[in-house]
Amino acid sequence: VKDPQGQSYPMDSMFGCEKQMAMTYRQPLGVIGGIIPFNFPAEMLAYKLSGALAGGNSIVIKLPEDCPLTCLKIGELLLQAGVPANAFHLITGYGEEAGEALVTHPEVPMISFTGSSETGKWIMAKSAPYLKRLSLELGGNDPVIVFADADLEMVANNLVKGRMTVGNGQACVADKRFIVEAAVADRFADLAVKVVSRLVIGDPSDPKVDVGPLIHEKAARKVKSQIDDAVHRGAILKSGGNLINKTFIEPTILMDTTEDMEVMKNECFGPVVPIITFETVEQAISIANRSSYGLQGAVYTRDIQKAIHIADELEVGGVVINGSSCFRPGNVPYMPRKESGLGTDNMFNCVEEMTTGKAIVFNGVKF
Repeated sequence: VKDPQGQSYPMDSMFGCEKQMAMTYRQPLGVIGGIIPFNFPAEMLAYKLSGALAGGNSIVIKLPEDCPLTCLKIGELLLQAGVPANAFHLITGYGEEAGEALVTHPEVPMISFTGSSETGKWIMAKSAPYLKRLSLELGGNDPVIVFADADLEMVANNLVKGRMTVGNGQACVADKRFIVEAAVADRFADLAVKVVSRLVIGDPSDPKVDVGPLIHEKAARKVKSQIDDAVHRGAILKSGGNLINKTFIEPTILMDTTEDMEVMKNECFGPVVPIITFETVEQAISIANRSSYGLQGAVYTRDIQKAIHIADELEVGGVVINGSSCFRPGNVPYMPRKESGLGTDNMFNCVEEMTTGKAIVFNGVKF
């Protein structure tokens, strides 16, 4: 928060206001409505709950229907630690019931939502009659631009975390579209295959396992259909591509993908690396920006001037240079664009978003 303790403004720069002084400070909004997704529920709970309480609000959080237990356990620990029971409420239920009740309640002035772009649009429409304040962190189709001068082995190793192991590819900021300079695309694909071939699939509670299941069968079938669509349209399956035990997607590398393929057009929530090639800087930027999403991106090159130019041109809220786009530190503003949302959903800025400013003017002040 820029001015958590308030700020004063001398008024003598304005004619007739020489004996005035103004001050601003922030007040809580009231009851915040939070809705969090299935991926990283503990982290998302921390973002919304801590910001609301630090700002002096209470909060009601609708938990993900697929995995509410972690959050409920955290709620128990918060009560044991002394957080007042009436300061936060964790509710279970489905979006069309519990979620809609929060969004349309006239005494909930703000909704902080993390989830799909489709649901974010629905929340905007439902909350519009109340002019609610919204913080929406939605989907992403994050581009990763790899130039010929990049350290290709580093890129290949980074895609393990960036695409395969963190949430098993189910992360909004995961590396989604690999836009690789044509001269090194084959070499990069071979390195990627070599790296992912060492990954172990199985129960993620086993420390030896790298890649676990997707959240449910429906999610796995969707990713499998995106892989199949790409192969049907001419992509080359370099490795993986199989659906295992209903919910596991084998780590997959796809070459020669095109922008009309589902795996490139829409967010792919699974351990899949689609590779598309480019010849010029302008073409790379164009491919990256031809998306309805604008969440995060990455650029790999040894040329820092080129990296900064690309980062500036990308229509996203954040860019990682020589690192995976799957990077979300809590102290850096999170600023999605286009259909990836609005607001700055992170630990620090949550407090500012969940409070409102007030200005008071004092008359008759003697200096």
